[in-house]
Amino acid sequence: MCIRRSRIALSTRAVMKCCVIVLCCLITPVFTGDGPPKRKPVFPEPIERITITEPGAKVDFHPEIKYCGSSRIDERRVRYFLRHAQSSTDYNYRQALLVGNCSADAVVRFKGGRQIRLSVEDGTGWGRAGEGRSATYLVCEQCDDLLDPKFVFPKTRP
Repeated sequence: MCIRRSRIALSTRAVMKCCVIVLCCLITPVFTGDGPPKRKPVFPEPIERITITEPGAKVDFHPEIKYCGSSRIDERRVRYFLRHAQSSTDYNYRQALLVGNCSADAVVRFKGGRQIRLSVEDGTGWGRAGEGRSATYLVCEQCDDLLDPKFVFPKTRP
């Protein structure tokens, strides 16, 4: 009976040691200041050129109606969106859209020749990057109201 208890105690100690080691490995990044791993951008290639064909936003489902007011897109907004956007799904994109929402488009050419047509939705932080017949749906949490002329770009750290 004495031998059996010591084996149980030994196995319990081994399990506890393993738990402590795993816990230390999980907590270490929090205390070292590394934080969560940085997300890789959806389009990591350097941008060669951004073409804005029509800077004013349009209504998605009724292009003849022009009530999007002062919503605009420019090169700075395109770069900001692409730098902060993460890919999502078609389903999530469609759930977030409002019927009659405004959007603005840009053509982005990357070094190496890759080219996308980027459509940024006003007021939602969502966008769509079309490349040929395929599309990548993008969401940017910091980009709500990005097309608004009063949008405040966060100050960058030196």
